[in-house]
Amino acid sequence: MKAFTTLGLIAASALMTCGAAQAASYSASYTAGPSAQSGFVSDPTGTFGQTLNVGDSVTVSFSAPSGKAFQSAGGFMFDYQLQDNGTGGATLTEDVTYTFYNGAGVLATGSVNGAVAQFVDLRLPVFTTPIGTWTELVYTATLDGFDNPVVLQNGFSYDQSDAVYVNTSAVPEGSSLSLMLAALAAGGLVVRRRRASL
Repeated sequence: MKAFTTLGLIAASALMTCGAAQAASYSASYTAGPSAQSGFVSDPTGTFGQTLNVGDSVTVSFSAPSGKAFQSAGGFMFDYQLQDNGTGGATLTEDVTYTFYNGAGVLATGSVNGAVAQFVDLRLPVFTTPIGTWTELVYTATLDGFDNPVVLQNGFSYDQSDAVYVNTSAVPEGSSLSLMLAALAAGGLVVRRRRASL
């Protein structure tokens, strides 16, 4: 009897080990199109077509085009990573962490647990744009559950009602500009004194 119990425990342990799937992590990077307010873009370098399981996560990076930034003021926002399950819809629950970057700094960050995403998307569950200027949105959605399996597709849709592009070219700030003007004035005085002494 003891041998059967030991064998049973070994078999159960082996089944649990074999049945436990490792959570996978996927990522995709997108650059916004000609419009800051809405568009559909794809990732030319990503790997797609994987079926997602509970516990899997997808990290999405969405950036303004080179030399530009988004400027927004709290308008409507609906940004999402495209999924597909072949049946036309699914209901997902997800835990999401997100960060809006402004160059090297952070404009806004947060997390939402148990967000519901219907149809076929892993969405950013934040429905207002941040107030300010930002260059990149990065969010990670981890699947908590779904009623139909979903497949990671190459596509990102964005709708940001009040977003506009602003140039990120080097425009000096007020303090930098005043310092630069003071340096030029000092240089002008030096040149003037040299001319006066000749």
